[in-house]
Amino acid sequence: MRRANQITHLIRLPGTKSKTGYSRQIPISQNLKTWSERWRKAAGLAYCGKVKLGGVNAAILALSGVRLGYDAMRHGYGTHRQMILKNVAQVANEMGNSVEICRRHYLNAFCTELEAEEWFAIAPSQDVLPVREGKMGTL
Repeated sequence: MRRANQITHLIRLPGTKSKTGYSRQIPISQNLKTWSERWRKAAGLAYCGKVKLGGVNAAILALSGVRLGYDAMRHGYGTHRQMILKNVAQVANEMGNSVEICRRHYLNAFCTELEAEEWFAIAPSQDVLPVREGKMGTL
């Protein structure tokens, strides 16, 4: 049997850092593990510095020509996570939102399970990985 303190595939967000004031745990998907490999340590908590999403969005635009809107990554996560889980209460808890807000924003009749699986499979190629302090580049 696995002990609770041995689970290492969660982001633990303390209430002091959360806009809602409530602590929560967010599961780390396989593609997030790949994206965050740059900051992996042999043991202990990972910290990637002050990664600014504006820098990530600018890098995505430069690399792909795709311009992301405000909170696009958050909304993408919520929509696709809901399609996989089919549990709006769990998605709301992971995202620090109310069930009503999650219903309004993330229940998407046009998203399919296949698209959700593809979204969570997006991973960087070996030569393009995130770089600290909100920059992204080629290694």
